[in-house]
Amino acid sequence: MDGLGRSAVNTMPEGEPCTDCPRVVFVDDEEAALSVMLRLFRNQAYQCVTFNNGADALSYVGRHPVDVVVSDLRMPGMDGLQFLEQVYDIAPEATRVIVSAHSDRESLLDAINRGRVQRYLVKPWDATELLAVVRQSAEIAVLRRERDRLLGELSDRSEDLAQKVTSRTEQVMALSRHAQLGKYASQIVHNLKSPIQEIGGAVFLANLLVDSETPHGRELQRYLDHVADGARELQRIVAGILLHTVDESFFREEPVNLNEVIERELEFFEIDEVFKYHVERRVALDPELPAISGNMIQLKQVVDNLVKNAVDAMWEVKRKVLTVSTSFDETHVMISVEDTGCGIPEEQRQGIFSPFFTTKKLGQGTGIGLANVKSMVEAYQGSIEVESRLGQGSRFTVYFPM
Repeated sequence: MDGLGRSAVNTMPEGEPCTDCPRVVFVDDEEAALSVMLRLFRNQAYQCVTFNNGADALSYVGRHPVDVVVSDLRMPGMDGLQFLEQVYDIAPEATRVIVSAHSDRESLLDAINRGRVQRYLVKPWDATELLAVVRQSAEIAVLRRERDRLLGELSDRSEDLAQKVTSRTEQVMALSRHAQLGKYASQIVHNLKSPIQEIGGAVFLANLLVDSETPHGRELQRYLDHVADGARELQRIVAGILLHTVDESFFREEPVNLNEVIERELEFFEIDEVFKYHVERRVALDPELPAISGNMIQLKQVVDNLVKNAVDAMWEVKRKVLTVSTSFDETHVMISVEDTGCGIPEEQRQGIFSPFFTTKKLGQGTGIGLANVKSMVEAYQGSIEVESRLGQGSRFTVYFPM
């Protein structure tokens, strides 16, 4: 017995740990009774702790998980019922057992109502009965812990399953949206065939009327050539998309020099007066850039969308600088397109590659361009990154694997 009126004993057989065994607390003001209890449980698989007063026992229960509490009823100071009432507040799941010399009905009801007692033993108690009561209570505690463990695992698995269901649902919804988008895009593209052919025919006729011997005529001739090139390019794009709806051969590949693609696209954009006269171009194309294996139409669309997006972002700013560069390392070929536009708010950056998401004013954008870029880049096992600062501009960098 220590200075706090407490003694403890590991009742597992010697050499075996007992850290997970049910913990039983005995409280009695008679030292002899506590000694008998410890001897009785010496060879049982429990951690037994004894106290000769309720105050010290409460302090212990407040600091340790306890499964069974056995208390004498009549004790000086705090009696057994007062003690067990407070045990219920601290450890409500612990089984509470009262030991008393009184066997009358009034004492029994008082113990049940006040002390929340679950078992009532009459002195002199029978050793077999006490062992049975503690054993049953300990088994209940073990089953309760196992129940809590299983419920915890079930909860974790339910959360994991819910997350998987949510993720799968989002995937299905995304596939549905993409399928619907593909359906409408196919219809739109199909309807573009006739207007594009009309543009090509009109340009051909206009060329016949142009006097290429005059300075204005030569300038107009150059513009008409750009329009014709654009119309032919649109025809190839339309043909490719329509072919893709029924045939995966849309991904036919060939060596593509990205520098040449960029130069042609920048030249084509000069048809736009804002681009030609008000956008400062800074072009830094690595002359040693290796060709990548890809589809020319798709790669032109990537560059076209990135440049157009950058120009649109600078529509309302005074200083319009477009920087386009290429580079490469051991694993990737990179294209970087940077603008000095309005920038993208941080909360919108995750959504800019989603179909129909746009930061532009109503009527200025559909939200398909960047989504299209991301889809095509990922089809090449590549990736795209964006850096942006409000009021300073944005930079998109595309990585194509070598």
